[in-house]
Amino acid sequence: MSILTSHPKEHKNDLQRGIGIIGAGAFGTALALALAPRMQTIHLYSDLVSVERAINYLHLNPQFLPGIGLPPHCIGHHKLEKLSDCSTLFLSVPAQGTRAVCGDLQKHHLSQKTPVIVCSKGIEISSGQFIGEIVASLLPNPVFVLSGPSFAQEISRGLPTAVTLAGRNEKDILSLQSKIETSAFRIEACLDPLGVQIGGALKNLLAVGAGFLLGAGLGEDARAVLVTRGFQEMRKIAQELGGKAETLLGMSGLGDLLLTCMSSTSRNTTFGLRVARGEIPTPLAQTFSGPLAEGALTAMAWPKFKDRFPHLDTPLFTALYQALYTDRPIVDTLQALLSVT
Repeated sequence: MSILTSHPKEHKNDLQRGIGIIGAGAFGTALALALAPRMQTIHLYSDLVSVERAINYLHLNPQFLPGIGLPPHCIGHHKLEKLSDCSTLFLSVPAQGTRAVCGDLQKHHLSQKTPVIVCSKGIEISSGQFIGEIVASLLPNPVFVLSGPSFAQEISRGLPTAVTLAGRNEKDILSLQSKIETSAFRIEACLDPLGVQIGGALKNLLAVGAGFLLGAGLGEDARAVLVTRGFQEMRKIAQELGGKAETLLGMSGLGDLLLTCMSSTSRNTTFGLRVARGEIPTPLAQTFSGPLAEGALTAMAWPKFKDRFPHLDTPLFTALYQALYTDRPIVDTLQALLSVT
């Protein structure tokens, strides 16, 4: 993990143009609040007119982040072209919708110089690709990845957090870091976007497994075993795909993993609990449309991902996929999760 440091400085032209956040969900809205002290204008895009109006007239986003006020310089939009002149764009849309958004950005003549920061975590079901890979293949822009332990509710309340910003060019990362970092929203810079994406995607699937074990009554010890072995497997995957195992020791790996697997408010952990209790029947349908849990969608993408990298030895993650999407008996799956060496 390449840790870089920089000294904050102002970017007057960028401040005047404002930044754009595509995806005014809970995290996108919280991100706007985190960056508001540094920016003169923040443009928030949602495909819902109701969200645009709530942001502009009520200075709220009650649908996705209720009870949290937004400053007047956070401006809502439901037309994507309104964000084409922003100095920096954050993509905070559901992972499976990223490809469509990139296609729309191409139509609206986004400047090729505009940095695009990917906040979505996951693997695309249809291709088995990480989200940053998709963006880089569709847009000629410099692409970065933002990931780390960052619950939207805590960010929106100004509580301290630290995340990883990863890219290929050290100078560009430092420039972005100095523009968006605040005293409460700290940036750990890194030159390993692949490793960061592996941590961001796979920790969600592990969290589903962690909740799965708790819901089945196997206890905290079993969860610790799963998280530890899952972390080891994540590091091996990073190494074998050309990333750096040490990246997984940072905020986008171990930090995010601990938060997502150990928090009672984690959507992914809660999803696993509900599966184990029989509230969500398995095997899940390929068209599953229940409460959003990115880990379940990452599991759905696992066969495609493995097709891309058949040499990878992933017994734990494969067992998690089987627990959700095959007829393998639940007891056998649990035993497999705990006996992986």
